[in-house]
Amino acid sequence: MSFIDQALKEKARSLPRKSGVYLFKNSADRVIYVGKAKNLRNRVAAYFRANETDPKLVGIQHNAKALDFIVTTNETECIFLEATLIKKYRPRYNVILRDDKRYPYLKLTMQEAWPRLIMVRKVEKDGAKYFGPFEGSVVRKTIRLVKRVFPIRWCKSLPLKKRKEPCLNYHMHRCLGPCVGKVSHAEYLDLCKGIITLLSGRVDKIIDKTKTKMQTASQNKKYEKAASLRDNLRTLEKISEKQKAVLPRPKDIDVFVCDTQETGYVVLVLKVRQGKLIDKEVYRPKQYTSHELEEALRQFLLQYYSSSLDLPAEIVVQFDFEERGSLENALSKTRKVKFVIPKRGDNLHLLQLAEENLRFIARKKGLDVGSLKELQEVLKMDKLPGRIEAFDVSNLQGTNMVASMVAFEGGNPQKEHYRKFKIRTLEGPNDVGAVYEVVYRRYAKTLAKKLPLPDLILIDGGIGQLRAARSALVQAGRSDTKVISLAKKEEEIYTLESSVPLRLARDSLSLRLLQRVRDEAHRFAITYHRGKRNLFA
Repeated sequence: MSFIDQALKEKARSLPRKSGVYLFKNSADRVIYVGKAKNLRNRVAAYFRANETDPKLVGIQHNAKALDFIVTTNETECIFLEATLIKKYRPRYNVILRDDKRYPYLKLTMQEAWPRLIMVRKVEKDGAKYFGPFEGSVVRKTIRLVKRVFPIRWCKSLPLKKRKEPCLNYHMHRCLGPCVGKVSHAEYLDLCKGIITLLSGRVDKIIDKTKTKMQTASQNKKYEKAASLRDNLRTLEKISEKQKAVLPRPKDIDVFVCDTQETGYVVLVLKVRQGKLIDKEVYRPKQYTSHELEEALRQFLLQYYSSSLDLPAEIVVQFDFEERGSLENALSKTRKVKFVIPKRGDNLHLLQLAEENLRFIARKKGLDVGSLKELQEVLKMDKLPGRIEAFDVSNLQGTNMVASMVAFEGGNPQKEHYRKFKIRTLEGPNDVGAVYEVVYRRYAKTLAKKLPLPDLILIDGGIGQLRAARSALVQAGRSDTKVISLAKKEEEIYTLESSVPLRLARDSLSLRLLQRVRDEAHRFAITYHRGKRNLFA
């Protein structure tokens, strides 16, 4: 049976033979795929071939009901427009840099008279210096670390407010006190230059300068300052230990390796700055299953660098991919960039190092997949529970009742999909009623459209909470979704298919996974509840 929309096929034949971007839409007028082409007519017509086996193309054939396109003047314009539209619409069949909003940058506001170091999620051309992207937990640690060595201001006032007395940060030696005139403007800007040097991966230069300053302070009998510089030196040396030299020359290189896994695919990035390995990043992009790993890598690279100002001189990849030269030219508008597929030498060594790191991740991932497979068998599910959502209710004697929802994909938390709920319809302690409310709100209201639907729902509680969740799912029109509950004391699993709860071995991989998901939902709910209690205390 053919799923190809014949009217759409005819429209594809009438497209111009020009470069541009095309958008497939479904029956709800939602964009499901964005692509680019040197020749729109030829490229789009290729989607309507019969006997297609690639799951992504079959999915597009089945769901595409409308087609739109934008003609561009050149291929470079085409590349950046494609990336912009993918970020805007987040289409189902494109590779999506998962949790794009979750990866923040460090911004040093050099356009301000007295610069600040802050976390932002958007890179702008405003005269500031940007570093990243980082993972959320890493960026906060980095800010604390940098400010320990370079005590620039913590206050957010713009412009800097003059004060009569310095704040606590000054007395704790965490700020030089520009607001009370304790530091000159030139000295303050010198601190900022040090931050730029440090975050650019050139920590050795900072170490040398700090040693010189410490020796000078000691010779001038400024022992308190010398002691402070000594502490900074120790911090910097710890950073330097982590930044091992992997190249004999001071080069800037990013190394990308990727591989497919049962629950998706993973990309690992090694960042080398000035010949030193300074960071490792792991991404699990959202992608509809496809055999085209090369195309997935191309889309990932385009999104990764579309908003990054930290372009290296060389980008090392495992294999060649279509339109590598076009992407290279597009990125080189900011800085000359070269893609390298190494066969020997230092770059091959870096690639092998990245692949070794990826193998370690794959081993851990293998355990996650093992627990998901075991859980699928235990619960007699038709498919792997790739996405699990869990709910927990928290209250203190019925007051400030709240609930949480957490989401796991492939055994890993997806924190950007976590949600908090304030119970609206109940007064007094009623966990069962609260479960009904939040499950209904999640799967019947706007959240049902904003977030992916789960393969498995886990409720923290017993049979009462499970039945409440089931009733809410039926009311929301989601009765086909598998739902279970996990009781804390005996760690029993309640299902709707049996009146007898399941008891798994304590060392069972599937039980450990459920416990991890349940405990995370509990932690998230407790944290939210404490915050509300403290607010009204």
